[in-house]
Amino acid sequence: MKIYMVFHVFDMDGADGAVSAEKLIGVFDTKEAAKKFAADNSDEHLYDEYADLHCGRLVVEERPVFSSAAEASAACGRMWWKRAKKEAES
Repeated sequence: MKIYMVFHVFDMDGADGAVSAEKLIGVFDTKEAAKKFAADNSDEHLYDEYADLHCGRLVVEERPVFSSAAEASAACGRMWWKRAKKEAES
């Protein structure tokens, strides 16, 4: 099973220029609903001309949903930081 997360992607003024950031807006159970929401509500625009900062872009990201501890444990084996730790310990 999958969920579809809609994020607002925007720029922030960082120490060395613009830094990209994102904030979770909502979670949907179908890709179609998430994409429709993003399409209907995206409005990417420049909000700070001096710093060249943009906001208003909505993006959809797909994520798995685990329905058991066994599924979650299997996914942990795919996580790069777990593999890196195991390789370092070898």
